[in-house]
Amino acid sequence: MVVMASERPAQNAFFVVAALLFAASTALTIEWCASMPVMGEMQMAVVTAATTVERLAPAGRRVARGIGAVVVASGLLLIARACL
Repeated sequence: MVVMASERPAQNAFFVVAALLFAASTALTIEWCASMPVMGEMQMAVVTAATTVERLAPAGRRVARGIGAVVVASGLLLIARACL
């Protein structure tokens, strides 16, 4: 994708705003989940980061499939460990 010189400041501003929203979202998610003992802060931060990367990546569909593959593999590993 070719980006025109006039579009670069707008694109940079978009990424700065997206990064600030991600940081705020992560902080709020961690704070909110502190009251919920079911899932820890680190797990929620990972889910938030994965969702943000999926939405902001230029190849979001490929990133989403990669994240899905990792989640499915992790689930299968947990099931296999529980069966042993």
